[in-house]
Amino acid sequence: MTLRDSDKSCVSCRSSKVSHSCPLCEEAICSKCVMRPPQGAFVYQVNCESDLKHPAYCQGCFAERVEPALEQYEETLAKARDVFVFFVTQRKEIPLIRKSKELLMVQEQEDRDVTILKLAFMGAERGFNAIIQCDVVSTKVRNEGYQRSVWNGKAYPAEVDADKLNRYGF
Repeated sequence: MTLRDSDKSCVSCRSSKVSHSCPLCEEAICSKCVMRPPQGAFVYQVNCESDLKHPAYCQGCFAERVEPALEQYEETLAKARDVFVFFVTQRKEIPLIRKSKELLMVQEQEDRDVTILKLAFMGAERGFNAIIQCDVVSTKVRNEGYQRSVWNGKAYPAEVDADKLNRYGF
């Protein structure tokens, strides 16, 4: 928190009780005018911009930079929740339209469902509606008397024919 000596009032409301500084424009803001992104925002986004990682913003920077990115993130997350997931053990033929050669990988997640959703989010970001050959594996990590599972996953993004999937009863 760096506040300049000449800026002792809030940018938005001109209050003299300044408690924060906007990390992007470095303007002074009071605690009532601080804009915070929702908790858990940009969790599934792998390569998040550095401008979006701050905990508090002024109203101008929040409206200009954070809100559009947050709306785009929410749209992609909604698409990711509708992505078809086909695991390695899938034996039925998948009605593929196109398949990417790029392998998506997620490592060291705490939950299986979070691992799958991150893979689906990465596929939805690239414009695909499915992930195929999905392989999600857990490994036990032991730290003296404490143990936990760490989940790793990999999959290929693909475009599948949703109408054929519904007809064949997937």
